[in-house]
Amino acid sequence: MPLDQASQQVVSALQALQSSTDRQSQLQANDWLTSFQHSKDAWQVCHTLLFSDEAGLDVKMFAGQTFRAKVIYDISELDPSSTAGLRTSLLTALRTFSVPGSRPVLVQVCLALADLAVQMMEWENVVSGLIGELGKDVQMVPALLEFLRVLPEEAGNPKISITSEEMSQRCSYILSSSSQETLQLLSMYIEAPGESHSLLYISMTFISFGSLKLSRFDFLSLGVDAKTQSAVFEVLRSWLVAGELMASDITQTPLFSFAFQALNSPALFDTAVEVLVDLIHETQEIDDNFTSIQQIVPQVISLLPRLDEPSTQEDPEVMRGFCRIFVEAGETYRPLILQHPETFFPLVRAIATCAASSELEIVKITFNFWYRLSQSLGKRLSDEFSRPFLEIYSGLVEVIINHLHFPLDPDEMNAQERDEFRSFRHTMGDTLKDCCHVLGSTACLKRSCEMIQAGLEAAAANPSSSNTTWQAIEAPLFSLRSMGAEVDPTDNEAVPVIMGLLPSLPNHPKVRYAAILVIGRYTEWIDCHPEHLPFMLQYVSSGFEDADKEVAAAAAQSMRYMCKDCKQHLIPFLPQLHSFLTTVGPSLSQEDVIQVTEAVAFVLSEMPVEDSATALGTFTMPLIQQIHDVTQRSSVGKDDLYALAVLLEQLETFLMVLRTYGSSLPASCHSTPAEVWAILDALLVRFGSELIVSERVCALLRRGITFFGPAARDIVPAMLNRMSSSFESSLRPGYLWITSKLGSAFILEPGGGVDEEIAAGFIAAWEKETEVLVRYLEQSVVTEIPDVMDDFVHLLLEISPAVSSQIFTSRMFPPSFHLALQALTLPAPQILHSTLEYFEALLSHPAIQPLSSSTSASGQSTPTGTFDPSNPSAASQALSSTLADQGPRLLDVTLNGLVTGFPEDAVHLIVAALRVMAGLFPEKLIECLPAVVERLPASGVPSAEKQTFLTKIGSALSTPNPDLVKPAVLGLYRASRRSRERLRSHGRISGDQDAA
Repeated sequence: MPLDQASQQVVSALQALQSSTDRQSQLQANDWLTSFQHSKDAWQVCHTLLFSDEAGLDVKMFAGQTFRAKVIYDISELDPSSTAGLRTSLLTALRTFSVPGSRPVLVQVCLALADLAVQMMEWENVVSGLIGELGKDVQMVPALLEFLRVLPEEAGNPKISITSEEMSQRCSYILSSSSQETLQLLSMYIEAPGESHSLLYISMTFISFGSLKLSRFDFLSLGVDAKTQSAVFEVLRSWLVAGELMASDITQTPLFSFAFQALNSPALFDTAVEVLVDLIHETQEIDDNFTSIQQIVPQVISLLPRLDEPSTQEDPEVMRGFCRIFVEAGETYRPLILQHPETFFPLVRAIATCAASSELEIVKITFNFWYRLSQSLGKRLSDEFSRPFLEIYSGLVEVIINHLHFPLDPDEMNAQERDEFRSFRHTMGDTLKDCCHVLGSTACLKRSCEMIQAGLEAAAANPSSSNTTWQAIEAPLFSLRSMGAEVDPTDNEAVPVIMGLLPSLPNHPKVRYAAILVIGRYTEWIDCHPEHLPFMLQYVSSGFEDADKEVAAAAAQSMRYMCKDCKQHLIPFLPQLHSFLTTVGPSLSQEDVIQVTEAVAFVLSEMPVEDSATALGTFTMPLIQQIHDVTQRSSVGKDDLYALAVLLEQLETFLMVLRTYGSSLPASCHSTPAEVWAILDALLVRFGSELIVSERVCALLRRGITFFGPAARDIVPAMLNRMSSSFESSLRPGYLWITSKLGSAFILEPGGGVDEEIAAGFIAAWEKETEVLVRYLEQSVVTEIPDVMDDFVHLLLEISPAVSSQIFTSRMFPPSFHLALQALTLPAPQILHSTLEYFEALLSHPAIQPLSSSTSASGQSTPTGTFDPSNPSAASQALSSTLADQGPRLLDVTLNGLVTGFPEDAVHLIVAALRVMAGLFPEKLIECLPAVVERLPASGVPSAEKQTFLTKIGSALSTPNPDLVKPAVLGLYRASRRSRERLRSHGRISGDQDAA
């Protein structure tokens, strides 16, 4: 069939989309193809493309995808006769593309045909009819099986526009009523021998499918091969998972035994595993499926010897397949394992064998089983019943610890492998916790200690090879850390043994790293046994002297936990901690010194306020002095600024942990804010444009606002002025952040009144910062400064209602409104959410309340509102003027966002905007809205839906009935969401030509 002009246009657009190097041409082609797929002409054009000899496979693929999309979304465009013609075309295509090499197109045709079958109520005998029409033709077997595979999946497709009741009835008709016919067909296919099989298998048994009778001789002529058998398994899985076939149905057919036999076939192994896993899973309702379970379990247990066969152990994929079967059986039949261990316990042994595999990808398949079984077993087991389970879990402890061993040469692992292994070790640690749940933590900890002692003895017996035995010590040490959460802090049996082992551990960095982290994990126990603190503090502190950076990092982490959990016992050690932080601190990495600082702060938080404040000064005044010294230097380099940032972060950390002394702030501290601000102000004057300085100073100021509270009030005007001037010179977002925090913290006085001086300073700072941002965006684009826009929107959000009137009447309010509109165009979800929140708050402000609805005596909704345009306040007048000027742009941005990716929450904002504009200036709204809607992208919402929206809004305005606004906006949003789903699913040529 030659290509007509319309078809050739599609081909050209596809070529531009796939081959053009011009991005704009690709976008234009994609938009054109999207519009084409929505058009009624697509039905006929795609028919032409599908059957044309001149169209390539990629074009036919697009035609098939488009047919499927049209069937799902646009079937209402066809009258009954056209629908019947479509079915005929798709059935013809089914035959056309059943040949080898055309499977990608065949899949799309089958999907379209299945979607049509679900919606075409007049199509009777869907399954039996196709079996009768296609089932005897050897070339059509792949097509028939593909259709049967996708039919149950598409029958539940939520995108199909029929009611749930209609869907249920149709599925019952086309699937449930045909399940036994399908099962018979699959059984016959799976039994049909290939060409090399003996004719002794032939019998003249007949199976009826509607008007068709098929004999075993007919199936013999099919020459069923492994590819067909694999396809049979895929169909079986599809119908089983959809609930159209029951496990009890399958176990009575040859399919059941063949699935186990297929495990011997490399070609069928993977699909056989999938079938068996699904079959077992579908018997999870044990009482309803007990007869089937009695057939399944013996077959599964009979696979146990396969785990020990060399062919299995040498092939990870085969081992993985068997492991999946055993684990699925173990998880599904867990209650039966506990009720009838004499029958079902072999499943546990099989899973334990899998857990001992050297392939960690196989080991992790078992983890969920061990967790669920441990939760069922608990610690309340009778001796007779528990013995086999205790033995399994006891062995599992050792197995998991052996898996924790680093390779003999860890340097052979690349960075990714090292990270993945470390992550996996923590996952294995969770399984050790499961073992503790069954065996008790004491037994598990003792086993780890025994393995450590064995490693120490081995190292002592052969000192020359001690460098290669660290893995045998480090792995059980890691296990102790993993199981720490299960330990009773009052334990006096196992943990003292652990602590007693620490002094004898070898001085290997990996071992020291693990040992120090063990201490950090057992700090709650140490808190209950403070006599161990001196040694533990010394042991952890020595880690900072290690040349290995990881050991120092472990020491910092453990020091933090120790000071947090044992802070009451560490107050006497403060001089030692101060000396340590002063002498060793400067040599630590930034992360480590901050953790140690946090550790000290925890101890300070446990002290009485007066003592804590004195100690805080002891620790922080040297830091403040060092910062002051930097401001006095004539030359400061990058390294100096980095060191300065660490000092600032240390100060912030102290305030973060202590948070505030509140009203108990000692009088001696009242002058501190002004003293420290003088130093920080000088710092900002010199280095406020440096990002590292601005971020750290602003973070410190944020903590200082909370810590000092009202004591900092006198410096707030100066701080506001510095924030705006620093923002002007640097455009660093932190200054906007602190401006907002100063306003929210200090504009309102403790008694509820307004601090006029601070309010004026805040408004001046806001105006200046807004003006700076407006000037910047005159020469740049908003996408270059998303972090600045984020903090600017938060500044707008935190404006106190006490000064909102001054804000609305400010000359900078209209520009700030425009800036917020620009923020709505940024792709960052957090900025979008904040900006939507700001506009919603603005449109609901008392200065301009949106119209609400009330019901008149006649029952009609009538608009009401409290805003009186004839007598507005200055703030109301200013706000309404801004809305009159920029309201259309607000609608433009928000409606465009709504149909291209905004969350459904944006509906509320758009409804509010439409209602406010309808109440204030309806003529302007009627004038601008059609143009706004027309500009919405075709890929976001079809033209018909645009017109529907305008009609509904027009009705809401003319009635007038504001209650109609929300349904109209929701309808537009849902139409756009459906359009986007369609575009994602069907709007482009599939990159995976084998994808369904």
